[in-house]
Amino acid sequence: MFNPLKSFKLFIALSILSLLSSCKAVFYTPNRNPIPLYKQKGDVYVDASTNLFSKVDLTAGVAPVNGLGLYAGYNASGYTSRTTTIDSPIITNTKLYRGNMINLGAGYFVPQDISPNLRFEVFGDLGLGQFKNKSTGETNAFFNGKYTRIGIMPNIGYTSSDQIFSIAYSLRACNIRFHSAEINNVPYYSDDYKRYSRKHDYNMMEHAVMARVGTEAVKLQLQVAVQQNIGADDYLDPLPPYNMSINFGIVFTPNYLKAKQ
Repeated sequence: MFNPLKSFKLFIALSILSLLSSCKAVFYTPNRNPIPLYKQKGDVYVDASTNLFSKVDLTAGVAPVNGLGLYAGYNASGYTSRTTTIDSPIITNTKLYRGNMINLGAGYFVPQDISPNLRFEVFGDLGLGQFKNKSTGETNAFFNGKYTRIGIMPNIGYTSSDQIFSIAYSLRACNIRFHSAEINNVPYYSDDYKRYSRKHDYNMMEHAVMARVGTEAVKLQLQVAVQQNIGADDYLDPLPPYNMSINFGIVFTPNYLKAKQ
């Protein structure tokens, strides 16, 4: 019998194995798009999400006044691949990637008294991140660096009148610039270093479709995201032309002013 959950887990696992088997260094893992859908002054936004395998996102935000929304977040991701040599002496080779990012945003939202159900917000978005690639075993090497991502992110969505259901589309149009590379074995990472050095900044479109269901203050969330790197080449550039992720999470959206009443 077809099991959607098992099929999905198999798809994700095969995707990760495909990434690891490519032996490429990883330079960037996008965080999921923050979509607060602020309604009014005092709204709080807390989002904890994961793809269940290799990435975690935590974001918190607040609307201090009507029309102004803020958020700050942290993203962590990682992969580990191990292979063992056949010939004596037997050696375990390990390839490891770790990445993290601080994400900050501030912007405008249309208050609920102007638009009761249709939500619109737009944020200036800043990401400050780093990547770490490491190999141990027959060869000990590392390739680390940092990046700065700057963009604009409009969100448009709908929230039901009873506040138990929300859907939204988000687009983060951004530029990412790599810098501060550290590498101790250029011959080992020769192909990766060529990809990294070819061009240091890229324009990206990071699309996301989100659905939430639950109570007014606590909802379960599903977000499907597609990262589009404009003009990128999978073999020549540090970023693939396309990347897809599916994230699950829990979102808290209380209003601190109502809680005081």
